[in-house]
Order: sequence, then structure tokens, then C-alpha cells
Amino acid sequence: MSDFKKLFRITMKRFGIWILLISILVALANGLGLKNGLDVDSKNFKESINEMANATNISFKLKNRKIDKEFLSQAEEIAKTYQEKYKLKENEELQKVDEQEFQKNMENFQKEFGEDYYLITQPYYTYNNYLTTWKDYGGNKVENSYGGNYIEDLTLPICFFIFIIAILVTSLEESLPYYEFTCMFPWRKKDEIVMKSIMVFIFGLSIFLINYLIGMGLMKASDWGPLISLIGLETISKMLLMFFATSIFAVALGMIAGNFIGHLGLSIIAIGSFRLVKTLIFVMISIFNKNVAYDFSENYNNIANNLPEILKPFEIVFNVNKSYLSIAGFLIIAILWAILAYGVNSKISSEKSGLMIISKPVSIIAKTLGILSLTSIIYFLMSVVVGPYNLLLNLIIYGLGLLLSYKLFDVLFKVRLKF
Repeated sequence: MSDFKKLFRITMKRFGIWILLISILVALANGLGLKNGLDVDSKNFKESINEMANATNISFKLKNRKIDKEFLSQAEEIAKTYQEKYKLKENEELQKVDEQEFQKNMENFQKEFGEDYYLITQPYYTYNNYLTTWKDYGGNKVENSYGGNYIEDLTLPICFFIFIIAILVTSLEESLPYYEFTCMFPWRKKDEIVMKSIMVFIFGLSIFLINYLIGMGLMKASDWGPLISLIGLETISKMLLMFFATSIFAVALGMIAGNFIGHLGLSIIAIGSFRLVKTLIFVMISIFNKNVAYDFSENYNNIANNLPEILKPFEIVFNVNKSYLSIAGFLIIAILWAILAYGVNSKISSEKSGLMIISKPVSIIAKTLGILSLTSIIYFLMSVVVGPYNLLLNLIIYGLGLLLSYKLFDVLFKVRLKF
């Protein structure tokens, strides 16, 4: 614990200002985005009700009025009257109508009422879309309230914040002269994997709490305030697990990379996982036979789509969803990378710092995947330009792309990036 406190103090002295600036930027972006969303949604929702009230000659006060249960109850009466007047179908019924029948219904509507179909239906369906989100069905909270949606929407920005902080305290640190000084700390480099994962998680948790308080304050002060409800422990627990897994994942990758470019490249490989390898194989097969390549892709997708929930993040990390099993899969991936990072840092010297990847075996795999990925991108872009399929031309394009990619990555993996 004393080592962790020392590392935390040193990190704050070294990177505190950057962490503070990034935190302010994330809070500002989330706060302004939420404020704008609240205002736009309130304006659209109220305008749709106002248009329906005017069309049905129903008096309805809107100015400076909060959207509460009484508001929704009156709005529902207006919408029902409006629906009956113009014989409008519910969203569910409308989705079942085919295009030909829809065109016929639209023509009949315009003949009967002499008004543009879209202008008349827009207020009702705008209102209905919001109602799906906001209407209270008798429970203790508003279904899919802004509170729940906003907090869940924080997951991605906070995970991104965690990744940036992880880059600061791991791979970027290795590119700085300061790194030589860190090698004299009274603990082993491999021990930093655990300590820095916890530290980055604490930073992530702190910015989450700040954004949560700002967000709840903005929502309570908005027109939607009376409908805002606190989110449940289940949602919070899932988000905390995501932050914890992301902290381990990002720090582990940073402890294997020797500079921030290597960290970003290794992150693409780790996130892309089997999906990345599948894409590279698909490109290789498509050089010779596109039909076989598409068959391979379809068979792969069939297998990937039928994987158990816990294994789907192994195919590509972006498959992580809100279920505990899916998050557990991501956590297992993070721990596996942490074990690899622990092994790499158990027998590595500071002489490797600044290189793309500090482990020779990992470096070979990362370099190979990097070369093949860039080759595939070049091949794809050139194929679009060239046009129709031609085996010889495809082989030449792929071969030239491979040579160019090899030369580029060969230089990148030999250069020691130091500031």
C-alpha cells in the first residue's frame, strides 16, 4: 500500500495537470452535449403537442412549464383527439404496412383531408416517439428515463478517458527521459501493472462521479426534471466492472508497448482480435477468388454470431454489451493481457523502452499483423481504383502493398521513440 501511495503521488506530480485538463474536457463535452440534448428534446416534444392542441382547438399551457405526470396526462388526451380526428395508425400498425399500401393510404388521406400527409402526421409521431421513452406505465420510475440513459451513455467517454490516462502513465512515460528515473523506484516494473491499473481505475471513477453529479444537476433543472429518476445499482455495478476491465486492459497494453504509437497499434490488434485476423484472411482469399472469400466470411460470421455471450468479446472487444456475461468476457481478456504484461516485465530491461513493443515475441506478432493490415488497406483502396477482377493485377497490387508495408513497419519497429 505504501508503494501505491508513493506511485500515486509521483504520478500526480508528473501528470496531474494533464489529467486535470483531460477531466475538464470530458466533463465539459458531456455537460454541453447533455444540456443541448435536453433543450432540443424539450422544444421538439412541446412543439409537437402545441401543434396538435391548436389543430384540435384544445387549450394547453406550455410556457415555463415542467414536463411532469400531469403534463403527460393532458398531452395524451390531446394526442388521442388528434389521432381520432385524422384517423392515424399507431407506430406498430404503421410498420406492418408495405410500401405500396402506404402510398395508397397517403393518397386517400390527402383526398379526404386536403392536407399534406407528412405535415399532419409529424407532430403525432414525434410525440409518440417521445412517449415511448417517457411514459410512466405505473411503476416507481419513468421507463428509460434520461437519468438511466445519460449515465449509461457515459460508459464510452469514461472508457476513452481511462485509455488516455493509461497511455500517459505507461507507454508515453517510457518515451520520456523521466522513465530512467522510474527504474530506480523501490518496486519491480511488473508490480506497476496492478498498481497503475488500480490508479487509472480511481481516476476513471472520479471523472465518472463528477460527470454524474453535473448530469443529474442539469437534468433536474431542465424541463424533464420531474421525470428524472436515480439509476439502479445493477447499472452502476455493470459500469464499474467495465471501467475496471478497461483500466486493466489499457494499462496491460501500455506496459507491453514501448511508446505511445506502439500502445495505439497494440490496442487495435487487441480490440480487433479474431475479427482482425478474419479480415486479413478474407483479403488474401479474395485475391484469388471473391466467391470463396465471401463464403469464408459468411461461415465465420455464422460461428461468431452463435458464440456464447461470454465469448463474443474475444471475437472483437466492441462486442461487449450490457450483460454481466459479456462484461465478464471482457474482464477475462483484460486479465489475460495483464498476465502477459506481467510476464514481459518480469524479464525486460529499460534498454527496450522507446521501441514499439518491448517484448520480442509480441513484437514479431504485432509487426506481422501491422504489415498485413496496411497491405490489406492498400489492396482494398487500389482495387476500388482498378475496378474489375484481374488475378495478375491483384497479385501485383498486394505484393507491392506488402513490400511497402514491410519497409515502413521495419523502420517503425527499429526506431526508439524518445523525447
